[in-house]
Amino acid sequence: MLVWSSRTATQLNEEAFVKYFAGDINPVKARALYAVQGRISSTLFASRTTVAAWKSKPTFYAISKQDKTTSPELERFLADRMKAKTIEVDASHVSLLSKPSQSRRYCRMISRVGSMSENSLAAGSSITHIVKALGEPLFKAGDNVRISAAIALALLALSAAFFAFGQPIPEGKLPQPKLVIMDKSLNADQAQKAVHAARLFYAFWNTGDPQFARLALATNFTDGTLPKGRPQGVDGPLFASSNFRHAVPDLRCDIEQLIVAGDRVVAHLHFSGHFNGAFGQKQGAGQTIDFIATDILRVQDGRITDNWHLEDNLTLMQQLGIVQP
Repeated sequence: MLVWSSRTATQLNEEAFVKYFAGDINPVKARALYAVQGRISSTLFASRTTVAAWKSKPTFYAISKQDKTTSPELERFLADRMKAKTIEVDASHVSLLSKPSQSRRYCRMISRVGSMSENSLAAGSSITHIVKALGEPLFKAGDNVRISAAIALALLALSAAFFAFGQPIPEGKLPQPKLVIMDKSLNADQAQKAVHAARLFYAFWNTGDPQFARLALATNFTDGTLPKGRPQGVDGPLFASSNFRHAVPDLRCDIEQLIVAGDRVVAHLHFSGHFNGAFGQKQGAGQTIDFIATDILRVQDGRITDNWHLEDNLTLMQQLGIVQP
């Protein structure tokens, strides 16, 4: 059953997701997937494809025989119309997760079909992170999997469904955690809101765009470890990001892992970039910046109300040349 989360977006309810969409994986894992599922734009139901990739590209289709979201008969019809090379998997809609061994073999077979240098996507990395979060890798370390556009887009759509939700923001703008660990006692709505708020906050640190901070932070946001000179409240992170990006314009923030428990989200972060700007009176010369940080966020009603943070400032200061190693 679809439930409308706004006028323009909808998603599966918990029963439909766990019982039908992901009915052949562990219910605990299925509920974790449900908690962070992507929302479907209403435009999907009315939009038409103007150029069909399968008309000009090698096409492959994995038919899920136990799929209760898309009829297997419809999948066979579509595959036949595409003249696709098919396999049939005794799985639900999430065959990549419930039958990873078969999916791995199929993707490796696809990677060997013809030269796809211009019309292919390397999807192995993002899919590996998704399935590692559930405890079983789809691709082995070192695999160099290049997949035709048709199957790669399907794989990337699954990655969006695993981690994208909440505000209708393009998935590519939100950093993707490499690992999410959930408190099993949390209800799905609470878990969804907590992870979404964290991703919004780290999209702000990853891009410097203030809109993400304003979406993530509550109006009564408090910095529990406020550095000297930084304003309290929402203006604090905006001030810090602006100053830091003056020194490191290409600053990047990667989420190594999120741990969600109660009303807290613990984030292990990796910051990187190059010191090409100025830090106080110190002018950069392109030095590599690479350090880690840890945040403890309190999330209430989908917004971050408090943050306690610890950065590896010694390493940062050494890389900036402020402190000698």
